[in-house]
Amino acid sequence: MYASNTSITANKEAFIQFNKLACDFYNETKLATIMIVGGLNTTDDISADTETSSDGAANTSTDSNKSDNATGLALDLQLYNSTDNTYPDFKGDGKYSWIAENCWKYGYVLRYPADKADVTGNSGEVNHFRYVGEPFAEIMNKNNLALEELSDYVKKYTFENPLSFQSDNGKCYVLYYVAMSKETTTKIPVPLDDSNNEYSYTMSGNNIDGYIVCVDMTDGSAVNTTDSVATDDASVAGQ
Repeated sequence: MYASNTSITANKEAFIQFNKLACDFYNETKLATIMIVGGLNTTDDISADTETSSDGAANTSTDSNKSDNATGLALDLQLYNSTDNTYPDFKGDGKYSWIAENCWKYGYVLRYPADKADVTGNSGEVNHFRYVGEPFAEIMNKNNLALEELSDYVKKYTFENPLSFQSDNGKCYVLYYVAMSKETTTKIPVPLDDSNNEYSYTMSGNNIDGYIVCVDMTDGSAVNTTDSVATDDASVAGQ
C-alpha cells in the first residue's frame, strides 16, 4: 500500500493492524492500489483537516473526520494506480468491498456507515475507517452497531453481570461498564486469576459518564459474579 505523504501519523497499534489488513487484502485480490490519505497529520505545512482528492490535490475533509482523525485511530483511504499515475476515489465496491467486510477481524470498523446516518450525524463515508480493537470491532460487526451505539450497548453489562463471549479468533473476553464516580477518582474492579494477578485488560472512557472495560480471559474462566472471582481496584481519574 501507499501513503499520500510522509506526514501522516497514527496510533502505532492501529497502523500495525491496518498493515496486516492490507497484506491480507493483497493476498486475496492481488491489488496493490490502496493509499492512506488521512490520519493524524502533525507537520506545520500540512493541516490535520486536509486529505488528497482524486486528482491529487488537497481538499477539506468533513467536520466529523477532523475530530475522528484527531484521535490517531482513524484512517482515510484512496486508490493509487501506479501504471497511469491516477488517484481514483476509494468507493469500497467490487474487490474493494473485502475491506469493509473483513476489517473487523483486524480491529477496524467503517466509522460512518450510510445506514447509520441518523446515529452518527454523517450521511456515510465508504473510505473512512476507525480502529477500535478486535473485541469491540467484532461486537459492533455482529450487532450492527455504530461507534455511538457501542457505549449504550455495553452499559447493560456490569462487573457482576458482564458480557462474556468467545471471539472468532478463539479468545475469551468479558466486557462491562463502570459509571464515573462523583469523587475525584473512580475505582474500576478488575478480575484476578488464581495466582491473584490481574487478567490483561483495556479500559476506555466513553467521554460522557463512565468507562468500558474489556478483559482478556483466554487463560481463565468467564466472570459471572463478584462471589466467583477475586477483584482488584484500579483507580483512574474521574474525568
